[in-house]
Amino acid sequence: ECLNLQRGAENNLRATVSESVYLGESEQFVLTVGDLELRAVESDPGPSAPTPGQEVEAHFSPQDAVILPLED
Repeated sequence: ECLNLQRGAENNLRATVSESVYLGESEQFVLTVGDLELRAVESDPGPSAPTPGQEVEAHFSPQDAVILPLED
């Protein structure tokens, strides 16, 4: 929910855009990071929006991270 498609001060991830979905006022991007699939939503990304196959930098703020225990 809080993943931003630009390089931040910390918690940066290099990802590949695997899919983008135009949602009107925003666009949802499916990102691949290793074996993980993440989603980021950008409000009105305009013509500079990343395209499938493009590598991007993404980040999240530490206060937005929630650590969950492993389930058995």
